[in-house]
Formats: sequence, structure tokens, C-alpha cells
Amino acid sequence: MNNLPKISIITPSYQQGIYIEDTIVSVISQNYPNLEYIIIDGGSTDQTLDIIKKYEEHITYWVSEADQGQAHALNKGLNVATGEIIAYINSDDYYAPNTFHRIAKYFTEYPETDLLYGICTFVDEKKQLISEHQGGISNASELFNIWEYWWSGKQIIQPETFWSRQIFEKVGMFNEDLYFVMDYEYWCRLISAGAIIKSIDETIACFRVTPTQKTNDKNGVRDEILDVLKKFLWSELPLDNKWTLQGNWLYQVILTPKIDEYVQSGDSVFLRWLKTALLIIRYPKLFFSSFLKKRIFYNVLSKDI
Repeated sequence: MNNLPKISIITPSYQQGIYIEDTIVSVISQNYPNLEYIIIDGGSTDQTLDIIKKYEEHITYWVSEADQGQAHALNKGLNVATGEIIAYINSDDYYAPNTFHRIAKYFTEYPETDLLYGICTFVDEKKQLISEHQGGISNASELFNIWEYWWSGKQIIQPETFWSRQIFEKVGMFNEDLYFVMDYEYWCRLISAGAIIKSIDETIACFRVTPTQKTNDKNGVRDEILDVLKKFLWSELPLDNKWTLQGNWLYQVILTPKIDEYVQSGDSVFLRWLKTALLIIRYPKLFFSSFLKKRIFYNVLSKDI
């Protein structure tokens, strides 16, 4: 046990009595001897507490009380976590067998690692396989390029991620102002603090797809991630493709809504072109947007935008 790094696992939960037993069992059945398991429940009134009490002897710390949302629950867990390796898993997801030993082995062999992820399996409500996913992100330019990475099937899935205490002490807690993408914002802060990201070709966790997940609100997720991204794209962090990413952000957040507005107002094609040109002059980094170049190329012959 003394040779294995302590792993702290946090499970935030609220009204997930139908799934949380799978989560708990997946953690404690790892048979990892240096485990710290923390459950932060938001005051559930379903069968959640009965299930937690059923496995109480295997849980290092748990509490059930009203909180201010998922990020707040995670921060409550982080405040009591003491592990050298940290992760959280939601109360409808679960870990693959032998995950903790494999994670500990990697962090021990490659101690420079700050954030480690692997393969995540998507399953339905009945734990039937939907698909397997492996991210493809290793640096800031990729993490911030949501169009070609995060929204193109190369994103990191939260339950497959583990991070080191050394990077946690640099970055601190989750942003409690966020509802949808507190994990993406956290990875952005980790990599902005110099985190070294590594991946392994092994299944780490299962992400359960359910109709009640808040991430089903695609517009809410999109708007929040774009808002988060703005802070990092206009920071001092050096990026090889910063101007292109800034241009793409401006294209999606500023230009596209304006063009839609011009079309809805019934403006002539000429007037739409004129207003668009003036807007591009106002935001010159739009010239670097790969999306703007494609739009102009495909529409210039039709004289439309």
C-alpha cells in the first residue's frame, strides 16, 4: 500500500438513486488499497442515502446536504481530498475494472504527468454499449480549437480523466459560476498553468447516456463553452494558431448572428455584403477565420452570404 499513490475519487450526486449503486460498486470493487472515496450528495430524497449507507464502510467521507450545484459539490469534495491523484465520477457513470491500478502505474512511471485520460465507453441507461471514444488532445492549441477537436469527436470525456495534486495546487477549485462546462474550463486552466497531458489506450470509464442529462441542452453547452473560451483565446498564452482561433470565435459569436439578422431583416444582397464588410473591418481578426474564407469561397459566385 505504501508504494501506491493515494487516489481520491469524488462523486457528486443528487437524486440519482437509480444509478449511484453502479458508480459506488465500480469504485470500491477496484480493490485499490490506497483509495480515498468521497461522496457529496445534494440532499437527495430518493433511495440515494440508503445506498450510500449500504456501502458506508467503504466510503472515506460522505455528506448529504443542500449545495449550490455540481461545481460547488465538487469543490466540497476537493476541500477534503488528500490524494496524490484526483478524479471525479458522476453518480450515473462508472469505472472499468482495474482502472485505479493502471492509473497509479502510469503516474508512477511518468511522474511528470499532470492530466491523464484514456478510452471512455458510452452506454445507454441499461449499460448497453453505444460506442467507444478516445480523445485526441495533448496541448493548448488543440484544447482551444473546439471546432476541429472538441466538437469533432476528439474531446476529453470527463470520467476518463485523472489529474495530479501538483497541478491541482496550482489551479485550485472548479468555477462555481459555470453550469455546463466546468470540466472543460478546468482543463483549460490546467493546461494554461503548464499541465502535461498524457493518454493511454485503455478503457477507463463508462459514460451513461440518459435523456435527463443537462448536457442535452446543446445550445446552453455551446454558448457557455464559447464564453469560457474567449478568456483563454485573448489571454497571454502563446498559441501557434491563436489568430485563426480568435477569428473563428468572432465568426461564430459576432459575424454569423449578424448575417442571420441581415437576412431576416430583408436586406438586399448588396446591403448584406456592405454591412458584412464593415463588420469585418471592425473586427479585423475575422480575416484569419477559416470559416469566413470558406463562406466567401462558396458564396462569392452566387453573390450571396
